[in-house]
Amino acid sequence: MNRTTYLWCAASIVLAGSFVGLPASSPVRAADQTGVVRNGDDKGPPVLPNGITAKDLDASSGLYRSLAEVTEDALSRDYFTSIAGWLASQDKDRISAAKINLDDLNAQIDKFNAAFKTKYGKALKVDTSKAYDGYVLIATGVVSDPDQLIDKWPVDAITKPRAANPDGKASQADIDAAKNKAFGGRVKLEKDRKVALVRLPGSNDVATVTVSLIHEAPSSWRFDIPNSITAQDLHDNLLKTVTALAAQADWPADIDAAERLVTQHIIASLYGVDSTASAPRTTAMQR
Repeated sequence: MNRTTYLWCAASIVLAGSFVGLPASSPVRAADQTGVVRNGDDKGPPVLPNGITAKDLDASSGLYRSLAEVTEDALSRDYFTSIAGWLASQDKDRISAAKINLDDLNAQIDKFNAAFKTKYGKALKVDTSKAYDGYVLIATGVVSDPDQLIDKWPVDAITKPRAANPDGKASQADIDAAKNKAFGGRVKLEKDRKVALVRLPGSNDVATVTVSLIHEAPSSWRFDIPNSITAQDLHDNLLKTVTALAAQADWPADIDAAERLVTQHIIASLYGVDSTASAPRTTAMQR
């Protein structure tokens, strides 16, 4: 299928609360010459940082699958290790190695699933084309210069200023750790690695979230979360989110809108974002 890359204006067009613009897998321009990842414009598509060259990877279906399946796993009893399986290798190893008691999370998952089925007459199973098309904003590319990605990947999940190093530069040790490293290294990026940013636009009640993914052979897109998020952090984030979803009283009439809402909250939890806060907070957001 032929794909067309659209150039965005300074502001996105908003219709009935939805964002209209790039086809889901189209690449977008990189950051400006300062290297700042200007994901502060959370009404537009995500912006690739310097060091990544935009490229159309025809990735929307694979990225949709990652969004949907990690959401469904997060709302399934005893699937905590399956959630870890959707994370980049280094994050997966860290999360899956921990032993976490899931009784409290399982109880809230049961409540959510019962409430969802009562409302919609069936269990949660995300129809990705209906739930995500015209909503999810994606930028894809390949790593061209790992040196420039020090302290810029994964990108901030929410719009907020980042404290810079005292001299504004990466240390030589940091550069050496990133340069030409095989996947699984401390920074986890090497030249020509396929990467993606996925933005889930928010509303007055839900925060906009931008998440970073890395492609792993043969065909999987994995979420690259901050290294400081522990297994206990992830459990606690999910417990808070699922508890809130289970108690949700005002569900959308449309199941596709409900699936978008649930995806938004679950994906935010992976990154320690309180997606229901008007001024969203994060936990353990350092890379």
